[in-house]
Amino acid sequence: MTSKTPPAPIQPERRRLVAIAGRPNVGKSAIFNRLAGRRVAIVHSMAGVTRDRLALDVEWEGHPFTLVDTGGISRMQGEDVSGTMDHGICEQAEAALAEAAAVIFVVDIVEGLTPMDEEVARLLHRSGRPVFLAANKADDPEKEHGAGEFERLGFPVFPVSALHRRGFFELMDAVLAELPPEDADAAAPAQRPLRVAVVGRPNAGKSSLLNALLKESRAIVTSIPGTTRDIIEAVMTWRGIPLRLVDTAGITENFHDEVEAIGVQRARDAMREADVRVWVIDGSDDLHQEDVDRVLEMADTPHIVVLSKADLPQKISTASLTALIPASTVIPVSASKGLRLDELKESLTGMISGSGALDTGLNASTRQVEELRTALECVDTALSALRDGLGQDLISGCLSDARAALSRIGGGDCSEDLLHEIFGKFCIGK
Repeated sequence: MTSKTPPAPIQPERRRLVAIAGRPNVGKSAIFNRLAGRRVAIVHSMAGVTRDRLALDVEWEGHPFTLVDTGGISRMQGEDVSGTMDHGICEQAEAALAEAAAVIFVVDIVEGLTPMDEEVARLLHRSGRPVFLAANKADDPEKEHGAGEFERLGFPVFPVSALHRRGFFELMDAVLAELPPEDADAAAPAQRPLRVAVVGRPNAGKSSLLNALLKESRAIVTSIPGTTRDIIEAVMTWRGIPLRLVDTAGITENFHDEVEAIGVQRARDAMREADVRVWVIDGSDDLHQEDVDRVLEMADTPHIVVLSKADLPQKISTASLTALIPASTVIPVSASKGLRLDELKESLTGMISGSGALDTGLNASTRQVEELRTALECVDTALSALRDGLGQDLISGCLSDARAALSRIGGGDCSEDLLHEIFGKFCIGK
């Protein structure tokens, strides 16, 4: 297995982050749940259940750190898996290694050492991270004898049992000793993050929206419905307001297997636990009655409807959708082009301030600089949309966002003349 960008050497300020890695179906998610103290990752005998990176802030014996579960690595060195699900899984696993201060390498003590275990070991040696091998499924002392063969991989070996919680104290003592001091991480925000559930039918564009908001490839995106299975959480900040984004499996009544059914149930749970729900509808597809019914059910709760894939030819207009769900805010968004994302973030953060005016604790000059930067980005995005021949609604929306940002700088309304003057200056030479 090869990595396009080897992880950088560990720096003293590296986060207290522990990544769990290994081939498929060795019990990585079971160990993740055991260390987390609750069932977070889906655990099933089917290989390849976990696909994305799952991150959670946890404590072990009073010591805090971030724990990251990864999908099973199943790509042999030199094997071309571009365009496949395995490619995305391996990229997410390698991204977790790049951020980690230490790695728990999970193997199956019952199945014994396999060529794929050896391939994963080579990748981990190249990462330069401290690695601790957890020989899982050592459910009784007799099975611990099988741990010896894994010593040839060159890592300290710890027989453990996720099922019976055996061997974890020794393993975690070694892992925690390699983490940066507890005061090395930035202080947690005083304000509880607004929990935002990103939900919708399968393949509506939920994971693409999450990645666009975070400005990183956090969730695997494919054209295959049901790609996301676990709940994926990530925190971002907009104008000083922390948002915890929760990506979910597509909600459907037609399950293909038990794993998909568990993912759908967790998506519904995430909806109930969220402060705000973002229901994503694929604007390039025909409107499904299920979308309308779900949104109408949310009428009395804080929610926003995102009309995704707005850069593609649209089969659903904002006006026609609003007529069906009059109590909902509808925002057309293009994750791939970055269109109307700021408007979505403004709507989300505005929901916790009542009036929409955000008290971020910033001084006036800093806030004005941020608003001006937002206005310039919106105008530049409008120009890109104009050059790409995208719809007038999108361009008008970007200009409206720019006007709103300029209005917030002065506390008044932004005149059409000022907006046209700014837009005209940006058009020079473009």
